[in-house]
Amino acid sequence: MRRFILLLLLCLIVISAPFAVKAEANDTDAPVKSAIMEGELVSPTGNYRIGVVPATEGLIACGLFPAEKIQITDTKTGQIVWESHGWYKQVALWSPDGRYVAISHHARTWGDVFIIDTKTPPPFKELSIKHDMSSNYSVLTATAWLDNTTLALKYENIAPQKDSSLKFTYNLAQSAPQLQKVTE
Repeated sequence: MRRFILLLLLCLIVISAPFAVKAEANDTDAPVKSAIMEGELVSPTGNYRIGVVPATEGLIACGLFPAEKIQITDTKTGQIVWESHGWYKQVALWSPDGRYVAISHHARTWGDVFIIDTKTPPPFKELSIKHDMSSNYSVLTATAWLDNTTLALKYENIAPQKDSSLKFTYNLAQSAPQLQKVTE
């Protein structure tokens, strides 16, 4: 009976090993890096820079710590004008006039987008894109600005055997912006 319990415990340890684990950067087994900010780091006007504060401990996924924070900094003063917690992946996409920055952020099994309006007084206003597609294995990603106020987005279901992709636009010039499905 004792051997059975030990064998069962060993099997549980082996099965759970591929999943997220808590670790610190100074663990010697393998180097673990913090997630970075990808995409357009400086606004088109040069007034703002977006980046991350690296994490050195926490849950690891895909060999990365999530970023500790995402920050927008005024390039002239160095002042942090907006800040939020970080993710495993974050990609910035500035509107052509530099007013908005769309931030696609991903956790392990899902992703979403929020938009920062830099014309509001700091801390900048954060706009959430309202949709009903949030679930595990769904990723919403900003793909391009079509003009100064219209964002193109892509929705993907990344669940096994459920490969699907939809395209949308989101127009901030509307009084009540909504996702508009793009039909091809």
